Amino acid sequence: MDNTVLLAEKARIQVKTHYLSGEVEALCITEAICDLVVGNVPGARNPDDPDMTAMVGAVTTRAQARQEVRHKPLTVSPKHTGVDREELIRLKQDNEAIKRMGETSKFENSVGRTSFFDKKRRDRVQSL
Repeated sequence: MDNTVLLAEKARIQVKTHYLSGEVEALCITEAICDLVVGNVPGARNPDDPDMTAMVGAVTTRAQARQEVRHKPLTVSPKHTGVDREELIRLKQDNEAIKRMGETSKFENSVGRTSFFDKKRRDRVQSL
């Protein structure tokens, strides 16, 4: 449309508009300025002569209604309100795994050093 040359995938799609109806071969563009551009294709009507007699998608048939996907509501766990700040601090202090993690993450004199987390070994590594 703006004289830009780009590569695009082709797809066969069903189109129902006032200007073109039926199956057409379309180019799929990632960042288009509109959903569909009808160009000079066989069967397309002129812009000044749309087919206004057809009601496009005005009625949903029983078969179309059966094909609609029924969405299940997302199950969300109830809000956890049993632990306040003081209780959380106490639980952290009593947990040995959290204590060990805190001790290994403390570095004395870490100025000028770089540390990173190794995902495979799941520990913090310090390089000089």
